[in-house]
Amino acid sequence: MMIRALTLAAGLAAASSAHAGFVGWDMRVDAAATSAAQGVAALAGATVYRMYAVFDDADNVVVNVFNANFSTTNGSTLWQTPAPFGGSVAPNSGFFGFDPTLQFDSFVTLNELSNTGSTTVTLDNDFAWSANGVAAGGWFNSSPPNLKGASVQNGSVWETLVGQFTVVGGTREIPGPTGNGDGNWAGLAGITFNKGIGTTTVQLADQGFIPTPGAMALFGLAGLTASRRRRSA
Repeated sequence: MMIRALTLAAGLAAASSAHAGFVGWDMRVDAAATSAAQGVAALAGATVYRMYAVFDDADNVVVNVFNANFSTTNGSTLWQTPAPFGGSVAPNSGFFGFDPTLQFDSFVTLNELSNTGSTTVTLDNDFAWSANGVAAGGWFNSSPPNLKGASVQNGSVWETLVGQFTVVGGTREIPGPTGNGDGNWAGLAGITFNKGIGTTTVQLADQGFIPTPGAMALFGLAGLTASRRRRSA
C-alpha cells in the first residue's frame, strides 16, 4: 500500500509541475454522512466517501471527468439504492422520505448532492459501474454556461465535488468516520477544466488519487533521507 502511494505521489508531483493548477483526485470519508448512513438499518456498516477534484489555485471549473476506472482495494462493495429511486447522478431530494438510503446512494456529480428532478450532469455513453467503483466512462456538464463544476476553497486548496461512493463490508484502515482519506481507493480518471466561459480549457488524462497523509509524510521522510545521503557523500 505504501509503495503504491509513494508511486502516486511521485506521479502527481510530475503532473502538477507540468500542469499547474490540478493537484489530483481526493477520495475521503465524509464523517457526517457516514454517521447518518450508519443510522439506516440497510447501511449499518456503511462508509460514505466523497471524491473531489483538487486544485492549488482559485477559479477552476470542472467541465468533464473522463476515462474513469477506479475502485476500493479493501474488499468492500459499492452500495447503490435499487430502482425506482436509485440512479447514477445526484438523487431527487423529493424521494428521500420514501427511501432513507437514497441520500447515501453512490452517484457521480458536479457539486450536487441532490436535485429536485433535473440535473445538468450527463453520463458518457460508455459509463459503467463495477461492483466496487466505476468501471469505465465519465460524466460532464451538459450546460457549461452554468459553471456547475466551479471549485470551492477549502483551506489552502480549491475543490470540486465529482462523486459520492458509499461502500459496505470489507475492512477499513481507519475504522469509522474520519476526516481524511484512508487509502482504500486506487485507479485513474481524466479531467477537463478551465477558468470559466471563454478561457483556455485544460485536459489531463490518467490522473491518480492524492496519497493519504501518512503516505505523504513517509514520502517526505524518504526525500529527507536521500538528501542527507547526498550531503554525507
